Amino acid sequence: MRKIKQLYFQHDVVASRDEKILLMRSRYGARGYGLFWLIIEHLFISGGQASLDYKLISMAIGEDRRTVTSFLNDCIDVFKLFASDGQTFWSERLNRDLDQIVSKSIARSNAAKKRHNKNKNNSSSYDNLPDNDSVDGEYNCDANAESLHNTNSAIDNIREDEITSSKNK
Repeated sequence: MRKIKQLYFQHDVVASRDEKILLMRSRYGARGYGLFWLIIEHLFISGGQASLDYKLISMAIGEDRRTVTSFLNDCIDVFKLFASDGQTFWSERLNRDLDQIVSKSIARSNAAKKRHNKNKNNSSSYDNLPDNDSVDGEYNCDANAESLHNTNSAIDNIREDEITSSKNK
């Protein structure tokens, strides 16, 4: 089963006009169209292929087993909307879409990994600093603590000069 994180897939706006769908709709009407998309959603969640277990499918889409059995058999044998090997069934179109989704996901994941590795390799020189635990000895600090208590900053001097010059004007 494919690993798919995406919760949606493309639905062609002209799907209802597809020749195979029109044939199916001629027999099952709009209800059949709804059943078709419910089954497509079930296949999507199942990774593109599902067991041909009519009871399970009927539970998954909320329809009675007899309806699902006749509808799904017709969609496989008559309308060729689904393919089957007798044990499982799938939609060729959905599988092509899933292949694109998975390949885009892999490409994006690889691009993100590449960006991450590039950023990791170009990290700043801080990575080369020793850890606190690996340095022996004491640190000497040359900072002047008195400057922290200075109440007359350069900004204050600029403001006083501006005020004085504006008063003189």
